[in-house]
Amino acid sequence: MSEAEGEGKDNGGGFLTGLLLGALGGVIIATLAAPRTGGENRDALIERGRSIVDAARSRLDGAISEGRDAAERQRSALEEGA
Repeated sequence: MSEAEGEGKDNGGGFLTGLLLGALGGVIIATLAAPRTGGENRDALIERGRSIVDAARSRLDGAISEGRDAAERQRSALEEGA
């Protein structure tokens, strides 16, 4: 690919890297500034992580269910039209 073809094609990797580094920096600063002990912070982070994972699983399950429902409706519509 020539240099001209590659111009303007940013896959967002730089943005994502910056976002992750910024989030990591925020976590570090918040941990250092928190009025809790290390053990308390660790427990709070673990609990927060679990709640995030649970919420993500719930959303994923909902999306899968919606996808299956949509596929079934589409299948039924195609069978009726055939």
